[in-house]
Amino acid sequence: MPQIIQNGKGLSTCSNITCFKNGKNADLKYCTRCKLAPYCVLTYGPECQKADWSMHKMCETLSVEKERLDHSSQAGRVVNGVPVAQVSSKFRRWHVAALPIIERCVVAAMDFVNNPNRCFTHAVLITVKTNLTPADLVKKKGQTPADIIKQFSVAYAYICRIDEMPSGHDLESARDTILAGVRASRRARESGSSYGTAFAVVRFPDLMFKQISVLLLPKSFDPKKPRMADWVGELKERIQNGRIS
Repeated sequence: MPQIIQNGKGLSTCSNITCFKNGKNADLKYCTRCKLAPYCVLTYGPECQKADWSMHKMCETLSVEKERLDHSSQAGRVVNGVPVAQVSSKFRRWHVAALPIIERCVVAAMDFVNNPNRCFTHAVLITVKTNLTPADLVKKKGQTPADIIKQFSVAYAYICRIDEMPSGHDLESARDTILAGVRASRRARESGSSYGTAFAVVRFPDLMFKQISVLLLPKSFDPKKPRMADWVGELKERIQNGRIS
């Protein structure tokens, strides 16, 4: 299990589904391997990361192994004049920057008011396309999350049953990971430690890249927020314009 380093006080919750300590009250730090998942450090020591490791390891292994295979089989390929390795790096950065938008729209798609158990049976699938050009590879000072978000756009998005996700080797591994997460999510709901977990798979099919978005819902979660008449349209518009708030 990797160490957890780097200050994560700007983050909102611990990644352990049974914890959800607010970043203002606990010292949250990143997993050193993925540099994305925050865990409590000073408050509970390594226990939060240990308890979450089996699920987090599957997500990490899925992402790292898939990226390795993609790079080895697609070496030399370019998309819009941008090399595969650069597209992969930009895609991962984009996913992190776009998470607040993705999570908001995933909650709306789940429609928990009318379907309180939907997070146990359904997941959101989002397909993106790149807007990157060789000019975007030049380092720019003061690049904001809004600038990063505009580097990709949403082609289409929809919600479907997890057991009816489209076929394809890239989605099969994602489905297995999500099903394992659903089992943990059910246990957390039954124990009263959280409302559950919502999942989304973000795909970049040009290079068969993907990221799994895991949205942890605390027990204080209000299923009435947010409500959107058109969550797909909202997702596309916010990504296109880099509108996070």
